[in-house]
Formats: sequence, C-alpha cells, structure tokens
Amino acid sequence: MISDLEIGWLAGILEGEGCFLMRSRHKNSQSVNIESTDEDVINKVALIVERLTGKLYNVGFREPQTGFLNAKERYTLQVNGEPARIVMRTIVRYMCSRRRQRIWQCLNGYRSPKKLSREELFQALKLVS
Repeated sequence: MISDLEIGWLAGILEGEGCFLMRSRHKNSQSVNIESTDEDVINKVALIVERLTGKLYNVGFREPQTGFLNAKERYTLQVNGEPARIVMRTIVRYMCSRRRQRIWQCLNGYRSPKKLSREELFQALKLVS
C-alpha cells in the first residue's frame, strides 16, 4: 500500500521536474518523464511508480553534457502507456492548474489543432467571409 505522503511526494517532484506527454502517433501512448542530477530522487520515484503500477523500472543515466562548466550526470525515468496513465490518474488531484490541465489533456487524448499553412489560412478566411 502506498501512503498519501508518498503520493503527495511523487506529485510534488513531478510538479517541479516531471514532463507529461502524449505521443502524437499513438492515441493511447501517454508518457511520464523525469530527469534529475540526484540519483536517490529518481530511485525513489522509480520505487513509488513500481508500487503503483506493479512494473519494475530501470533508472536511465546520461553523461554530463560536454562544453558546460559544472555539468553533472543526469538520471532519468520514463513511464509509458497504461502505467503512465495510472501515475497520472493517481497524482492529478494534487497538481497545480497548469500540470493538472496537461495531465487531463494527455488522459483524454487531446491533440492540439493543426497549424495551417499560409495558403490554408487564406482559404479558411475566404470561406468565412
């Protein structure tokens, strides 16, 4: 069983460091991603997500970026598909408005409107006038 404190902690870290995505090619391919220079933080996220979803996750590792002073190693975790949806549904009530809106967009299969080319825009305006 996961405590409310752990769910609140997960929501907090994902509020600040997480990314909620919906893959444009696959309607049911949501993703929750997080990256941090603190390995213990990502390991804790992975442990909580494992307990939520029943699926074991490996923490990814990225070398420090070259050319940057004080660059550090980065640790990553990516959760996709149904496990990502489980995480999103679990934490959405704890999130602030911008993240909450993004999570609901992902869960509901939201697609941003297609950007029209200049020619398509003129054609659409002609139809309106």
